[in-house]
Amino acid sequence: MWNLAFYLIVATLVILLRFGTFIVFEGSNVIITQFGEIVGRRYDKPGLYFRIPLIHHANYFDVRLQLWEGYQNYVPTSDKLYVGVESVVVWKIADPELFLETLGTEEKARDRIESILQGAIKDVVASHPLVDTVRSTNNVLAARGTADKIDHADITDGMSAKVEDDILSDLESVSVGRVHLTNQMLEIAATDAAPLGIKIYSVLIKKLSYLRPVELMVYERMISERLRVAERLRSIGRSESERIRGEAAQRVQEIISPSVREAEAIKGQADAEATATYGKAFGQDPDFYRFWRTLAAYRKALPEQAAIIDSLDSNFFRMMRGRSDSESSATAAVKQAQLPVPGVEAAVSSEAPNHALGDSGPLPIPDVEK
Repeated sequence: MWNLAFYLIVATLVILLRFGTFIVFEGSNVIITQFGEIVGRRYDKPGLYFRIPLIHHANYFDVRLQLWEGYQNYVPTSDKLYVGVESVVVWKIADPELFLETLGTEEKARDRIESILQGAIKDVVASHPLVDTVRSTNNVLAARGTADKIDHADITDGMSAKVEDDILSDLESVSVGRVHLTNQMLEIAATDAAPLGIKIYSVLIKKLSYLRPVELMVYERMISERLRVAERLRSIGRSESERIRGEAAQRVQEIISPSVREAEAIKGQADAEATATYGKAFGQDPDFYRFWRTLAAYRKALPEQAAIIDSLDSNFFRMMRGRSDSESSATAAVKQAQLPVPGVEAAVSSEAPNHALGDSGPLPIPDVEK
């Protein structure tokens, strides 16, 4: 009899400990319900708590941040191109009481989040072109890692904004971009999920995929845009090269101009002194100077071993027709100086007089340069 009572007492204690207590863990909330109705307060602090066995039911809710990954869903854009959007949602149970009344379990919550997000994706993607879902900015150069850190101001002297506009002018313009699209999705999804006791913190596009025809079109568009950007960059580089070369040439001229002016002044002074020296020297004997200049003219006008088939009556050949007394003295001075004299043959036509050349043959022409 005592053994039966002992076992009954032990069984009662076990039932009370098993069904009359519950434990609240870190990162979870517990709500007690009695026949489906919420009774008491929410238990959000970790610890051991008591309840009425078999009457009170403990409902556990994970209030930590949770991740929901959606499946790929093809939706049309505003330019009638289908794109597959795979999204990720970060959410948590913000109001366990409201969550329990509207959804009850996390499985139903995930199904509802999926429905809400798919509706938001369709609404947002369908109202924007494909380029807004692909890119987040018009600056395609910003996706080149360290290339976006290049200071265009160093290249264009404060005209970086103009250069960027020139580069991107031929590209398809992004009106809002992917970041703005995800913000719109977040706004719509958060508004629809709030009455369910759910708070959505972030909506991200995990992956974009295309149908095969759309994929080929996207790749061709990317290639053509990058080619246009490359050509515009090369054009800007060429213009900058010309500008730098022009500035360098200008600086060179600024540096060497004083030297050139000084050199020309020195040359002019030297030429003036040389001219004065020649004038003084030749002024002592004008006939000799005339004779000297005539021989120099012959040397320049007549090549070596030239044959003259013409009359010598012209004034240019006066030195060959005969010698005056003054010219003879000049010739004697030249012979005394022992200047080198290459010969010139002169064949005279039948109309020219035979005595024009004299008895001694053609006149030798000295090798005289001006």
